[in-house]
This record gives sequence, C-alpha cells and structure tokens, in this order.
Amino acid sequence: MLAVYWEMVINKSGSIFMAGTSGGAATGTDQIPLIEALGDYGTALGVIRQVLDDCRDVWIDATVDNKQATLPLILQELAAGEKQSKKSRLAKDKANPLLTESGIPEVIADILLEWRRRALASLQILEPSEARDALVYIFEYVMKPKPHRKYL
Repeated sequence: MLAVYWEMVINKSGSIFMAGTSGGAATGTDQIPLIEALGDYGTALGVIRQVLDDCRDVWIDATVDNKQATLPLILQELAAGEKQSKKSRLAKDKANPLLTESGIPEVIADILLEWRRRALASLQILEPSEARDALVYIFEYVMKPKPHRKYL
C-alpha cells in the first residue's frame, strides 16, 4: 500500500511540478544536468505539497472522506499492524488521537525533511544567485506552517 501511495504521489503531484521546473529550465538553457536538477527540485516540491495536503485532509479538514488513501492513514494502518479495508477505516473523530499516539506526525516530519534535503541538494548545481535564493525561498515558504482558513 505504501509503495502504491508513493508511486501515485510521485507520478501525480511530483511529475506536474517536475514538468514545470524542468520545462522552465529547458526554455533558458540546453544544459541537461541543470534541467534534470531543476526537475528533481520540482518533483520534491510536488511530493511535499501532496503530503502536506494529505495531512491537512486528515488533521484539519473535517469534510474530507477518510476512504481516500492518504499518507497519515496508511502509516497509521502500518503502525497498527493490520490491514484495514477502505470500509473499515477509522472514523474522523477517532483517527486524530490514534495517529498522534502512533507517532505518525514525527514520521511524516522526517519524510518531509528528507524530501526537503533532496530538493535543496538538487539546487547545488546552481551558482549562488538571486534565482537560487528564490527557489530556496519558494521551498521554505511551502514548508512553513500556515493557519488554516477555517480558523482565520
């Protein structure tokens, strides 16, 4: 289940961001290593956006259907040591405490930090510049916690 999730996230969100960043690079250079590095940056950015969206769905957005396979729920199922069918997933009001008790937020934080490391490592090919600083800023902005609209 986890392998299927990662394949889906990388192929869905990761590839969309990769197309944007590598396509943008390709319009400005013919250097394949640079285009690939910026594609890797985009993939990491897209994956992180999807993981953060999954977390928001589970912990914040009470209208989301828990039948969808999201990273927090998959990890909770693995931590529980049992395979739960889509029909037997935890009810929304019971999922949050179990996810927290299972240490899922810490696991997800480690995953996000690893994808952040990958994204920033892909930028090593760029010379220090305003463009590189902007890409780092974009990434840090995406990872920065934001208040949910519901509470504003």
